[in-house]
Amino acid sequence: MRRNGLFVALALLVAFVGGPVSAQTTSTTTSTSATSTSTSTATSTSATASTTTTSTATDPACSVTECPPRPPDAFVGGSTGEIQADQSSYCWSASRAPGSVGLCADFLYQEPRQALAVEEGETLRVRFAIGSAPLSVAIRPVIGSDGRTGDPIPVTVGNPASFRAALPAGPHVLVIFATWPQGDSSYLVKLDVTARPTTPVAPGPGAPGRPLFTG
Repeated sequence: MRRNGLFVALALLVAFVGGPVSAQTTSTTTSTSATSTSTSTATSTSATASTTTTSTATDPACSVTECPPRPPDAFVGGSTGEIQADQSSYCWSASRAPGSVGLCADFLYQEPRQALAVEEGETLRVRFAIGSAPLSVAIRPVIGSDGRTGDPIPVTVGNPASFRAALPAGPHVLVIFATWPQGDSSYLVKLDVTARPTTPVAPGPGAPGRPLFTG
């Protein structure tokens, strides 16, 4: 997880029981590390968490479009349309200036309710609502009810990023993890994968109803 400047990390645990509930702050820590790595699990965007981010420094070269006060929304699209991915755990600063203060929030895993219908092997795009491309993007399938993930799916980094839905037919939940100079964020998206239609093959010579070559 890439972080710039000083982050005040607030761990927010969000649970879902029939609808949105408020986030509960469980701990507060301070980090002066410029770069750190962590693993995060995800949750549903039906949760609402009220947070405030302040900054001790400003970056005049960083516009509101490039440095929003929270991680950018992510959208996953394909041939059938586009849906918004669920916000997940993140660490984010509204400024890229040294000494800025940021917010970290962790969420419990909750499977998204909405799914995007895609075809097996289809190329999908991940669009981020921010004026810059992420430094990195990682996508992994969820393989356990607790949010455990499997092997990474190859992805082309950009805004939008792109990847192939090389998944068997059926429902699948993916975790998307992206980093920017301002911080990092995870997202959840659910795909409803259908098998690619098979192309009928014309019967060859000698098949029922077709004559053999006679010369």
